[in-house]
Amino acid sequence: MSLGNDGAKVFIWNMSKLGLSFLSIAVISRIVPRSILGTYFLYISVVSVVGTLSLIGVGEGLEKRLSEGKNKAEIFSTGVLIVLLISTLLALLSYIFKSQIESYLNVSIAYVTLGLFLYILLVGLRKALNGNLAVPNTIFSQFLQKLLFFVFIAFFYYSGRVNINAILISYLASICIALVYVSIKLPIGISTPTKDAAEKIFTFSIFAGISQVSEQAYDRTDILLIGFFLVSSSVSMYEIAWQVSLIPMIIAQSLGAVIRPQLSEWWVEGKQQLVEDVVYRYFTLTLVLLIPIVVGGCLLAGELLSNLFTAEYGAASVVLIILLLEKIPQTVGGIARAILYGLNLPRGLMWVSFCLLVTNIVLNIILIPTAGIEGAAIATLVSAMAMSVSALWFASKHIDLRVDWRSLTWSVISSVAMALVLVLIDSQFSIDGIPQLLGLVATGGTLYFIVLLADSHIRTQAVETAELLDVSF
Repeated sequence: MSLGNDGAKVFIWNMSKLGLSFLSIAVISRIVPRSILGTYFLYISVVSVVGTLSLIGVGEGLEKRLSEGKNKAEIFSTGVLIVLLISTLLALLSYIFKSQIESYLNVSIAYVTLGLFLYILLVGLRKALNGNLAVPNTIFSQFLQKLLFFVFIAFFYYSGRVNINAILISYLASICIALVYVSIKLPIGISTPTKDAAEKIFTFSIFAGISQVSEQAYDRTDILLIGFFLVSSSVSMYEIAWQVSLIPMIIAQSLGAVIRPQLSEWWVEGKQQLVEDVVYRYFTLTLVLLIPIVVGGCLLAGELLSNLFTAEYGAASVVLIILLLEKIPQTVGGIARAILYGLNLPRGLMWVSFCLLVTNIVLNIILIPTAGIEGAAIATLVSAMAMSVSALWFASKHIDLRVDWRSLTWSVISSVAMALVLVLIDSQFSIDGIPQLLGLVATGGTLYFIVLLADSHIRTQAVETAELLDVSF
């Protein structure tokens, strides 16, 4: 398996997916009030959090057992049956809380029921694709979903009928077609579900479920609580800033999505040195590419929000700066959690996730009523720091975690040089459009890599990393 090639494919699809997501939200933000966009974001948060909670880590258990390469048809059939049962049961149970759900979301229960069923089924099948080491297909399905969502939104826009119903119909229709694609791409045969296979899945899922729930809580608890304590327009302001802050995570998530199941296979085969070498390169490469994006994003926070969306969203620039800073500890902790997953250490994942979950919920409850959406961003940052420290501690007990401090130091120096030039340009010229913004970003990125690659150690490490990640195993 070529980690470099697959990582590049995933990166391309992730960038395309993010671009389509921005485009769709940018279009919606210009034609509907912030309150309607906030309702949509709140709906997505409820579906994803409740759906993930109900899966109790079955998707992770299915991915893990499939990646081990044993009895794939039996594991797959059993896992899919469990996912189908959970999705059907949850969709039916949602009607019990019909009045409460409709009051909180201001949308029909039918959208929630169908959304939960489709979301859970799609997550389960995508995890099966990951477990079969077909991560690029999984990412493409996500890209396809975003593309179709944009197409449907464009259709409603030109029909002059963009409202909350049109947005939710577009979301559900895009999931349905993505489900068809994922089903076609699954190369695993069908077998009779067995109790033994279910036990293997649940053995891992019990602990991984807490990890997965904590990730969703980390991503969505702030939105759910903002919707509870504040107004829907505040939800849209925060979510827009959150979406922009995800840009630096594309590289880490792309390579991490490929590496995580591969680490599991190597660890089972006893290739500890290979695992440590790949983690070392992955850690360094990710941070060297992440640091300048965070620095540049913080400097241009207001311009990014007001130009990519509308001027009123520029008021969330402080939130964006905090969320961009949060991406550094989140990335470090995410790498450590990928190690725990690959080394089959679900208990470690569970405790790290528990730390993240408790810290995030408690801080959000305290800070949102007192500091608004800025308080939610601070809670996210502190939670990421706590998660990062605990995850690194657990991972370091099992493998040697090495850090290329020279490369990271030179990355910081290069980022500072880039920042000084960006500040100078920004003070002399007005950034009042997307072309000017893109030009400034391109200038900063070019300068960063010129300074970065001036160091011989960086050039050597880049060549060695490319050779390691592109080797087929």
